[in-house]
Amino acid sequence: PIATISSGPDSPTNNQSATFQFTSNEDDSTFQCRMDSGSWSSCSSPKSYSSLSEGTHSFQVKATDEAGNTGGPDYHNWTIDLTDPVATISSGPSSPTNNQSATFQFSSNEDDSTFECRMDSGSWSSCSSPKSYSSLSEGTRSFQVKATDEAGNTGSPDYHNWTIDLTPI
Repeated sequence: PIATISSGPDSPTNNQSATFQFTSNEDDSTFQCRMDSGSWSSCSSPKSYSSLSEGTHSFQVKATDEAGNTGGPDYHNWTIDLTDPVATISSGPSSPTNNQSATFQFSSNEDDSTFECRMDSGSWSSCSSPKSYSSLSEGTRSFQVKATDEAGNTGSPDYHNWTIDLTPI
C-alpha cells in the first residue's frame, strides 16, 4: 500500500503544533506514524502533535494493508522558527541637521524578512530599504523599523533618533 500525506504545516512556521492528514491507496489499511527519530506507533488520520521544539522536524507515515503488506513511508519535513528577527538601521541623518529630508537604510538578520516603519509616534506601515521622508518639521525626530520573518515572528524595533534644527543662531 502507498501512504500519502495530504496536509501538514507550512515551512517555516512559528506554530509548535502540527496536524497531518493522510490516506492509503488500499481501503482498510492501518497506519503507523513517527515524529523525527521517534518510534513507530499505530495512528489514524488526522494525527496531531503539540509542544514541538524549534528546529527541523520530519513526520512519517506508512500503511499496512489487510494482507499484512507494509509500504514505504511518506514524509513531511518542515521547520519551526520561534526566533524573532533583528532589524538594524545602517544609515540615517546626522544629528543635529538642518535637512528636512531623511533616508534610512536597514536590514534584517533573517533573509526574506518584511519590514514595518514609523516616524515619531505615527502608525506602523509596510516599508522597504531605503525609506525616505521629506518636509519633516523642526525638532527631535525618531525613526523606527521592525522586521517580520517568513515564519511570522516580529522582532523589536530599532531606532534612529535625531534633531532637525532650522533656527538661525
